[in-house]
Amino acid sequence: MNHFKISIFVWALVFSFSACIKEYTPELDSSDTNNYVIAGELTNLEGFHYIYISISSGVEKFEYIPVNGCLVTIYDINNNAFEYSENGNGVYVRYMPNGLINSGTEYFLEVKTPDGKTYLSETVKMSVSGQIDTINYEIQSQLIFNSDPYVYRDGVQFFIDGSNSSDSAFYYKWNVSETWEYKVDQPIRWYYVGYVVHVFPADFSRMVCWRSIELGDIFLGSSEFLSENKYKKARLHFVDNNSQRLKYLYSIEITQLSMDKNAYNYWQLLQTNNSQSGGLYTMQPADIKGNIYNSDNTNKIVLGYFTVAGATKKRIFVDKQRDIPELLMDDARCDTIKLERGGFREIDRRMYPAYLVGDDFKYSMAILTTPCVDCLQMGGDTVQPAFWPIKKK
Repeated sequence: MNHFKISIFVWALVFSFSACIKEYTPELDSSDTNNYVIAGELTNLEGFHYIYISISSGVEKFEYIPVNGCLVTIYDINNNAFEYSENGNGVYVRYMPNGLINSGTEYFLEVKTPDGKTYLSETVKMSVSGQIDTINYEIQSQLIFNSDPYVYRDGVQFFIDGSNSSDSAFYYKWNVSETWEYKVDQPIRWYYVGYVVHVFPADFSRMVCWRSIELGDIFLGSSEFLSENKYKKARLHFVDNNSQRLKYLYSIEITQLSMDKNAYNYWQLLQTNNSQSGGLYTMQPADIKGNIYNSDNTNKIVLGYFTVAGATKKRIFVDKQRDIPELLMDDARCDTIKLERGGFREIDRRMYPAYLVGDDFKYSMAILTTPCVDCLQMGGDTVQPAFWPIKKK
């Protein structure tokens, strides 16, 4: 039985898979579905820590099936218990203050499910976190595979340098969170919702937004076979010019996880399966075993992984890249649609509010697309992040 066949769904919620030319469809028996999926990370960083619990589904129909009502606890080797609270939708959370979780200590996860089963993780010693020395970037042109047809685009490639004083911590995973500022061209002055509304004074509140995303890519590195416990120019993500990311101010925060070899091998196998240029199904899935088991039946399949890792963070900002030509996506481009002889009758109710071209005194019979006037409709927020260096006026 191929255990990884079901875990395709587990990580489809986190990672984006490309379509393939010749699709491979796994054959599943009844024991391959309805398995518990338990995943999460424990680090020494202050903040909220999460455990995610769900039930696996078949690969032909990806479906997230959360499991609520579980009792989730992390124990250390000294039998200290850290209980998690249920947050809904299969998510369990606990705030860890600084100094509560420490490198060099061993931890394991216990999950008690509503159906009376108990799931345990292997006991894992937290590695020393190491340090991020620098985060660099270069302007490059790269082939973009998720476009049709494949094209070369200009953009910024990020790299990371780091080191670790420990003589036993050689394996790293980098989580990337990106934030960028973006703007629309005009304030809201006129809109149509079955009748014309004049906004005066004009509404400038939706002209500047910020959006943050946790990247689902798996970035890994190892210094195991190097003469020093250092790494140089480890490759991270590429940001192309097909958005407003590089137009004003862009920022990334890197969380470096220093983990043991078992965790590294697990994530490396997932990375291999997810990074095939033709998509996940261009190769037979590998058999990936996690570190969680059913305490009453160790032969029962349990998907997911409990990662224990020493961690550190670093953030950088990237100013507007004037040497990169702007190439905006269709959904981020401001356009004007002229109303023909039908006038307002041409506006479908589903378009409400339909923003109109105009100034403070009059409007024209033309519609502004949403990217012209409302930055909220492109997934961001008008609340400036606390870490943003340029204060909103």
